[in-house]
Amino acid sequence: MGAEACKGSFCNYLSVECTTTNNNPAPHTCTWSGWFSEEDPDFLAPSGQAIKGVQCSGSNCDDKRYWYCPIP
Repeated sequence: MGAEACKGSFCNYLSVECTTTNNNPAPHTCTWSGWFSEEDPDFLAPSGQAIKGVQCSGSNCDDKRYWYCPIP
């Protein structure tokens, strides 16, 4: 799993560290998290899952959600 770091008053300068996994899960086994803002605690994928994507929303990209999938 990668790590995320952000700066700026709205966490709008985003840095994401990615890594590869040995799996290619079927898309129907993956799930979007709820939306998180910079005031919320960090999002951690559930045990046995890996974050495979991130999406942002809001005028400063200050709301984010995460696409996570099972690790076989």
